[in-house]
Amino acid sequence: MIGHGRLWEGESVPGKFNGRADDTTRRAIALLDVFAEIESPFLLFVHYFDPHDPYEPPQEFKERFFPTGESPLDGIVARYDAELAFTDREIGRLLARLDRLALKDDTIVVVVGDHGEGLMTHGHLGHGVHLYDEAIRVPLIVRWPGHVPANRRLQDPVALVDVAPSLLEWVEAGADGTSAGGFGAGRSLANRLEGNGVVDQDHPIWLHRRPYDPKMVEKTWVEGERFGIRRGGWKYIARASGLDGELYDLRADPSEAENVRRLHPDRAADLGRQLAAFTLRTAQPEVEARPLSQEDRRGLEALGYAQ
Repeated sequence: MIGHGRLWEGESVPGKFNGRADDTTRRAIALLDVFAEIESPFLLFVHYFDPHDPYEPPQEFKERFFPTGESPLDGIVARYDAELAFTDREIGRLLARLDRLALKDDTIVVVVGDHGEGLMTHGHLGHGVHLYDEAIRVPLIVRWPGHVPANRRLQDPVALVDVAPSLLEWVEAGADGTSAGGFGAGRSLANRLEGNGVVDQDHPIWLHRRPYDPKMVEKTWVEGERFGIRRGGWKYIARASGLDGELYDLRADPSEAENVRRLHPDRAADLGRQLAAFTLRTAQPEVEARPLSQEDRRGLEALGYAQ
């Protein structure tokens, strides 16, 4: 059963859970038809849950993607790939409707992912535990005819927090294109996306994993928070102190297979100091948490957002 009251991680999640991409497209198209009729500016956020565990692509896509081996993981990867293809088709249907409604030229389209999946690359199947690239590198595709040149791939280091200020600058809502330096702030990419400026490969990208009480997650021990910095082809992952972390040379080792902290102690120490300064600068003050209802807590726990 897909839809209302779906059982997830042992809990029943109310509402439209794991809605299939074709149903999401149908709902989004219905809204586009209304927006086109009233001829008013709009912001439409379309959340495609696929591809995401549980991997349940339509049968026609299952038949297109066969496992490359006989292990359970091979089957999971095949279903994951099938969901990617299914979602790609549905985004295409949504864009086609936008074009038929004559909204293409005046609509900024941003396609972005929130996370990847481990798929056992570093011993973890899902997401939320590691800060390795298979979990944190996500698609970012922008289309705006006449403003963003088509068929270009930028090499700029960017983060999800850069999306909002970019859109705000384009709609002249007051974004100044600068960053306040925190997890909730970003820099506008509007100038670069329009084909101007130069790549700043040394721009730091900050990473964060939420805190965990000590426990095993899919045979992976997790405890506390983890932070990371990507800068100039290097990546460093550590606790908030910046000490005793993992250092990866992404140019020589893009799969992050070898921790080279002992081979490059000066590099690790420098990135560790930057990371520690950043976590101190952006630390949030302690606030009294508003108590959650039992129902809300169960739902958040089921989705992995609380424990």
